[in-house]
Formats: sequence, structure tokens, C-alpha cells
Amino acid sequence: MLRLRLSALLVLNGYCRKDNWNDGRPIIPIPPGMALDLAEDIDSVLGGHIPSWMLHMQRRGAPKRYPAMERDIETAVLYHTLSGRGIIEDRNPTKTVAGKFGVSRRAVQQWIDQIPQSIFRTRFPDCVGDDTALAIRVKAEFPMAADRYAAHRQPPSADSRWSQSAK
Repeated sequence: MLRLRLSALLVLNGYCRKDNWNDGRPIIPIPPGMALDLAEDIDSVLGGHIPSWMLHMQRRGAPKRYPAMERDIETAVLYHTLSGRGIIEDRNPTKTVAGKFGVSRRAVQQWIDQIPQSIFRTRFPDCVGDDTALAIRVKAEFPMAADRYAAHRQPPSADSRWSQSAK
């Protein structure tokens, strides 16, 4: 099952890459069988049922962060680090990040301790070695990252389509 999951992730991520598209058409299409399986699994989840092949993934406690949340945290850490270096003007980046992301200052410090310095090479690879370009990208991405992160932290509202489909 892990191989199937990994294959599906690789296909779906690769499908969305700009180098897979030529004149508005995918160079490598998603296999029809995989697309059908994925559609049925999404339909099951939206119907409130966990597909049988996913049952082993159930865990007690809070779920791990979504990949998008990890990327948003990386953006926050980059913002904080670039502010500390004086590349982005912010006298209190910890307070700024905590306020925008809706977390405590302690959480921001934990993110800084947990996120490896390799994010300077991996988060925005086209800006490696160019702190000015990186600062521009981070400042542009920061408000959107904060909004996404805050939205992911909120439970679905009672009237959202996600909660309605699970009933």
C-alpha cells in the first residue's frame, strides 16, 4: 500500500508541474485507473467513510501538519531569519509571525529551532544566493502563508460543505 500511495503522490505532484504541460495539455497524463480510484476514495472520504486501504493510518490524538502547513511554517521561519539579518525590516519578527499565524511566540521559537537551515536552498530554490530576491519572495508569500496556516488550524464550520458531506 505504501508503494501505491507513493506512486499516486508522485503522479499527482508531477502532473501539476509546469514542465508537464505543453500547449495546455499534459505531456504525461494521469492513468485512467488511478484517476478513478482516487475519485472513488475522495467520494468515500467526503461521505464520511475511510477507504479500507487507509484504515491502518488512523492515529490517536491530533493529526500531523498538512504539507501546506509545513511550507507556510518554512515561510514564517524565513521571514523571521531575514528580519533578524536586517534584510526584511521588522523590529519584532517573533511578534509579527505569532500575530499573523495565530500562534504563541513560543511556537514561533520552536519552529525556528525545528526547521533546518536547508530551507534557504529548498523553499525558494530560484532565489539561492540572492537575499534580496529571497526577501521579495518571502514578503510576498508571508501574508498568504499566514492566512492558509490560520485557516488549516480552524476546525470546519458547521455550515461548511465538508462537515455537511460527512453527516
